[in-house]
Amino acid sequence: MASLLERSFDAGGVLSTKMYPQLAELRKEIERMSAAVTRTMDAMLKDRGVAATLQDNFYTMRDNRFVLPVAAVNKNKVSGIVHGVSGTGSTVYIEPQEVIDLNNKLRLAEGELRAEENRILKLLSSSLGSQSRQVAPPAAKVNRRKSTAPLALCALSPALRTLSPAARACALRRRALAGGQVRLAVLATKDVDVAAARERFATDMQAVRPEVRAEGAIELREVRHPVLVLRGAAPVDNDVSLDAAMPALVISGPNAGGKTVVLKAVGLCALLVQHGCFVPAREESRVDLFADVLASIGDQQAVQEGLSSFSSHLRTLDAMIQRSSAATLLLLDEIASGTDPAQGAALAQAVLEELLDRGAKMIVTTHYAQVTAAAPPPPVSLLCSFSLPPPPLGPQVLAAPLALQSATVLDPRRGSSL
Repeated sequence: MASLLERSFDAGGVLSTKMYPQLAELRKEIERMSAAVTRTMDAMLKDRGVAATLQDNFYTMRDNRFVLPVAAVNKNKVSGIVHGVSGTGSTVYIEPQEVIDLNNKLRLAEGELRAEENRILKLLSSSLGSQSRQVAPPAAKVNRRKSTAPLALCALSPALRTLSPAARACALRRRALAGGQVRLAVLATKDVDVAAARERFATDMQAVRPEVRAEGAIELREVRHPVLVLRGAAPVDNDVSLDAAMPALVISGPNAGGKTVVLKAVGLCALLVQHGCFVPAREESRVDLFADVLASIGDQQAVQEGLSSFSSHLRTLDAMIQRSSAATLLLLDEIASGTDPAQGAALAQAVLEELLDRGAKMIVTTHYAQVTAAAPPPPVSLLCSFSLPPPPLGPQVLAAPLALQSATVLDPRRGSSL
């Protein structure tokens, strides 16, 4: 059985194509279809007519389908299937007509591969189960009415039943000890596998080991969004600092300026550290451990509960306030948006003041001028504004300690896109 399992999996823990050659053709078909989809999407990005309708010059995935981020005002100019809308409503994710058939074939190929892999795994599991039943038949299959032996002995192998009580107890202890050693070996193997996965993940992200404390502070140097790094993009890096002296970072600016990208990058870095992973930033960065990382990002409408987008957002804000403390990191994207601007701005100010009183660290994005104008001056908070220079698009970070009029460039543009 051990030999069969060794031959069934390759060094990466994936079902071996040498043992199961049918998997090789299925995997090659997926690679061919995926390459065809990406070629088509790349060609569309280079098309000036299509590029003019996009919010950003890249394609992404929604519902496991390749889609284009089309500006909402241009949604009727691109033929295809809508797979979602951004939280601000400024971007519509459309699967172009040109790739619908290719996407369908790709999903079918992936389904065939998944079904074949599941079939093989079930066979292996069945074989392993039959081996275990030969070693110790389960008690459930013993005819208890006809058996005169104690119930505990019914589950023992025939060899153990013939031993004296003392010898049987000794044998059972040895078996338990061997079972414990096997469990320890499995746990050790899992730990080594996880450590190796973390190391490979860090290499792929070009990540570094940050300084970690328990003081609830963040000092990220040239941080980049992990997902964009893994996609091979050239994201703009930013410096982000939060601590007890300056617990809030308020970010404003136009749509597609990169506000939410920075907010998510910091949140993902905090979660990566909680799971023992490195972060995509420069050396000398610091990410402390937080008891909670809470986020309010995107539309949270709950029709089944009779809640509008704004009502759901209010419920989320209330839950975040109740759980906030000095050990909490909060990520608030477009706080109190989706209602009357004057009332939303007033609510946002009240929520931020309450969160600051509770000592929480937070990054907040907003379009409300009242919020940016009322933000406490340093060292309590730092106000930043993201802007877009002339094409090709790419964000700049402008920092305004007291007002946007005194903005100074902190981080020049280092890439053509987010």
